[in-house]
Amino acid sequence: MDESKFRSCEALTTQGIPEDHELANGLVCDTDDLQAVGANHEQRRSEAAWGEDSARKEGELSTRRGALRELSPTIIALARRLEQIRSAELASYRRKLSALEPAQHRAVEALTRGILNRILHSPVCELKAHAGAPEQHLLAQLVRRMFGVA
Repeated sequence: MDESKFRSCEALTTQGIPEDHELANGLVCDTDDLQAVGANHEQRRSEAAWGEDSARKEGELSTRRGALRELSPTIIALARRLEQIRSAELASYRRKLSALEPAQHRAVEALTRGILNRILHSPVCELKAHAGAPEQHLLAQLVRRMFGVA
């Protein structure tokens, strides 16, 4: 072991060997080890910051998932309500559509479902975009009221 590396935090001894009074206060250290501790400290600090950031993001994600779960009944009720409207309108035109071939009937079904999905898209996206935000419940109430969803 290279004894010249040892020094007291108070002063370097003349022979490179700590004196008794330096050993008594426990302030003798290897300067190479101190440098390694400094580098290790920075790595631990960086890892701690990463861990805190990761925990914060996980907390936000968990909160958002909970908010989306709260919105699910509204989204499902909205989709059901629009499907009821679509089905009722098709039923009222059944007699007029009875002359259509089966392929044409399927095309009308697909067309009306496509229109329904287009109408449903914007309200659902808005609800999801505001999931977890303070206005989430107000927005859900507004969508329910606008579309006549109980």
